[in-house]
Amino acid sequence: MLGTWVEMEAVGWKVLFAQPTKKTFQPVRDTLALIGLGLAIALGLALFIAWLMAGNLTALFASYTGRAESIANGRYDLQWPAARTREFFNLGHSLQRMAEKIDRREKALIDSEARMMDLVANVPGVVYQLKADPKALESSSFTSVVRERSIEIFGLDTEEESFFNDFVRCLPPDDQPRFIQSVKDALETAAPWYYEGRFTKPTGDKIWLEGRSTARWIDGEIICYGVLTDITQRKEMESSLRLAQFIFDKAPIGIWRMGPAGEVLDVNEQGCASLGYSREELCRMIVFDFAPGFDNEDWENGTSALHEVGARTTEVFHQRRNGEIFPIQVIEKLMRFEGQAYRLAFVQDITERKQMEHALKESEQRLELALSGANEGIWDWRIHEDVLYLDARYYTMAGYQPHAFPEAYEEILKRIHKDDLDRVRSANDQYLAGELDKFEVEFRFLRQDGRYMWIQAKGKIADWDDEGNPARFIGTNADITGRKQAEENLRKSEQLLTNILESMNEGIVVLDKDFKYTIFNRSLAKMTHMPKAEAIGRVSWDVFPFLKGTPVEKNMKRTMAGKSTRNLEVRLQFPSRGTVWFRDSFSPLRDADGGIVGIVGVVTDITRQKQDEEELSRLQNYLSNIIDSMPSILVAVDRDGKVTQWNYQTEKTTGLTFEQARCQPLAKVLPRLSGEMARVSASIRGRRVISSSKVSRKVGNEIRFEDITIFPLIADGVEGAVIRVDDVTQQVRMEEMMIQSEKMLSVGGLAAGMAHEINNPLAGILQNASVLENRLLGDLPANHRAAEAAGTSLAVIRHYLALRKLPDMIENIRTSGSLAAAIVRNMLSFARKSEKTAALHDLGTLLDQSIDLLKTDYDMKKHYDFKRVEIVRLYDEAVGPVLCEASKIQQVFMNILKNGAEAMAEMVDTPAPPTFVLRLRHDGAWVRVEIEDNGPGMDEKTRRRIFEPFFTTKPVGKGTGLGLSVSYFIITEDHGGEMGVFAADGGGTCFVIRLPKGVGDR
Repeated sequence: MLGTWVEMEAVGWKVLFAQPTKKTFQPVRDTLALIGLGLAIALGLALFIAWLMAGNLTALFASYTGRAESIANGRYDLQWPAARTREFFNLGHSLQRMAEKIDRREKALIDSEARMMDLVANVPGVVYQLKADPKALESSSFTSVVRERSIEIFGLDTEEESFFNDFVRCLPPDDQPRFIQSVKDALETAAPWYYEGRFTKPTGDKIWLEGRSTARWIDGEIICYGVLTDITQRKEMESSLRLAQFIFDKAPIGIWRMGPAGEVLDVNEQGCASLGYSREELCRMIVFDFAPGFDNEDWENGTSALHEVGARTTEVFHQRRNGEIFPIQVIEKLMRFEGQAYRLAFVQDITERKQMEHALKESEQRLELALSGANEGIWDWRIHEDVLYLDARYYTMAGYQPHAFPEAYEEILKRIHKDDLDRVRSANDQYLAGELDKFEVEFRFLRQDGRYMWIQAKGKIADWDDEGNPARFIGTNADITGRKQAEENLRKSEQLLTNILESMNEGIVVLDKDFKYTIFNRSLAKMTHMPKAEAIGRVSWDVFPFLKGTPVEKNMKRTMAGKSTRNLEVRLQFPSRGTVWFRDSFSPLRDADGGIVGIVGVVTDITRQKQDEEELSRLQNYLSNIIDSMPSILVAVDRDGKVTQWNYQTEKTTGLTFEQARCQPLAKVLPRLSGEMARVSASIRGRRVISSSKVSRKVGNEIRFEDITIFPLIADGVEGAVIRVDDVTQQVRMEEMMIQSEKMLSVGGLAAGMAHEINNPLAGILQNASVLENRLLGDLPANHRAAEAAGTSLAVIRHYLALRKLPDMIENIRTSGSLAAAIVRNMLSFARKSEKTAALHDLGTLLDQSIDLLKTDYDMKKHYDFKRVEIVRLYDEAVGPVLCEASKIQQVFMNILKNGAEAMAEMVDTPAPPTFVLRLRHDGAWVRVEIEDNGPGMDEKTRRRIFEPFFTTKPVGKGTGLGLSVSYFIITEDHGGEMGVFAADGGGTCFVIRLPKGVGDR
């Protein structure tokens, strides 16, 4: 094979275009054959002419010989015919011309032989003649046309008699029999001979050779004429070409060779596999068959671009056999070979990359959303260059426009509160010096409106220089103003709780796992004559050694172990007080996971009670003992309302002894209960207990509350009733304070939401609307000057504004601002502590208002965006208003809705969106409200304990465990209703609230 190298710069390849040696030397062989044929014809023609001339010449010479013989015999009178003389002359002239022609032919033959030798000398191989006997190859005669070429290629001299044997010995031992047999076969059959194999020169160099010859019988001998060629370079080229073809076929990306009209000329295996077609199928297609949306105009534009720049990279789409469309990246280069232009394209399936880019974009969007929701700004300080980068949120969360002040460290320090500045500098310097493990500092930062906000800055060193010094310091600033406000509210709540505990008559203690006092209120200190400071932090029996081995110690340890205990009355001997009776009650204190972390104890000094019991034990009347032992006002009356029993508490309240009140009308001895006689009669008639909760009465300038309960008594044919009056003023105060505390926790979130979601944008909207109105509609000199500078007049502008109804749009902005202000007032109204007043309210309206409030709750939007929850309202329009306290009912609704939203937000990969179904309908003498969610629901154990105080399923720090218990108290105690919870059909939870329709017996 002989060929030509072509370099392909686009891929860095070299391609060999080659053809067989036989075909390469065919013109040479044709030329030699033509020359031989010409020589044969010329020689034949010359011999024929010579034969003709020789005949004439013989006759002429015979005539001349006869004439010469006659002259020799003395006949001188012979005449030479003129014709003979001319013939002789003509013959001589012809012989002369023939000799000249033969000289020319001989010279041409010599020149042709020289050209032939030159041609053979330039043949890339050894042209040879071999005379051989198939049965005695070792005696073969090998003649090379160019001896030097044999020495150059094979290192062997063809003039050596041992050339053939030496040549065979240079072949690999395994190939020698094959070579000899091939020569024998060619000689025996006089067939063309071909051989290809390896050859080792005498110098040790290894080459590949190719031999060709044709055997001929000449004069009874077999003579072979042929060529031996060094094909080492061709073999290397073939190997490289096979490697190039292998690389082309097995390349991990599609490689396409396209014609000028978009036809597929060649494509590798990856290109075929990517589309699902075979190579043959694709080579019958054009680019438009599998590139959707790609037309001839696109192809021509691409060709023009390649002519200009030579190569280009694009991203388009391919369509597989099954119809699937996928993105690809195409790297194209325009190439030319033998005057023909081709487009070489490298095609890569970028589906995975596109998916990764899409995922990265979504991740960046989520990060942006997370930072936006968390209201955090990013900063990046390159310390050596003193270059500080602040993102837009760094400015906007403080009310500034992006880049409102220079991005410089000193500019930040200018806006830090002076009381925090040294602490911030110190934290920064210590962290960069390696004295602190982490950088985290809280400080006050000046807002654009002149107020200070609380910032929590966190950061870390992201890069170091060659000397190990910090080079890059990055971090975030988070707005923790809401948290600081919540902490302050929590501190106030804790202080309030402390005040409540300190004001209670009962002794309250809290012990940790080691039985050390963590809370020891004033009443207990007074009972035990033990200063609070001496008890806190010490083990109970170290403070009171006499408790060791008593039932009190046993009860405490059983409670800590999670075992049930009962109220314990114990008599203890105090050095300072003597014998004292206590009633102890202990309950386990649990963490968010239900683990016991301590115990809570209520200690009541019942010494006086015990003394009274001992006194009353001498009395035989069981009823009197019961009445006098109770702390409530107890009055027994007959059917006519006359007093039949009077307990000790009633005596203390009225100042009248039982003997003084006996048989007296109730209205006379206890006027404040005179209005209860109708209920007494109803209780006796219906034989049912009638209760009135938290009945208010004014004592001096103070409003006090009492629970009044009427028990019917029917015994031995005598009808009557017992009236119990409990002063629950302290309880009501505590409940209101707990409700208010719970409400304030929600108000913290609402206030933060209002500040961030309404106030700042509202101020900006209203301010800009005012400025817009002044500059467009105000008759100000500056407005006229600006209009004239713009080449118009203010009247024309106003006419345009009127045509485009822009004044109405400005008015709409003001209306929207007023609506936002109304939302703020609604939230603030809810946050204010309300008096205990009941009125008729539509429960559907209260539900809707609660939802509106939750939608603006900052904490809800930050973690459980309520606007994303679907609300389904199923209100019975026939349900009328209900007598209730609107703010408290709203608090109950918000508590349930907020808990449900939090539960649904924790669910992932659910087919249905988070949904509340709100139902309002009649239920006999009640109005029934149902709030159902499609969240994860709750198990039976949780359902039974859901209304217990301090019971929560939320992580530590996310719930107090009081929300639902306070809600239950509001419904059952404040409104005389019922509240329950059960699993909803299809999953989720349903809270049911039943409120009485009318005032009834309340």
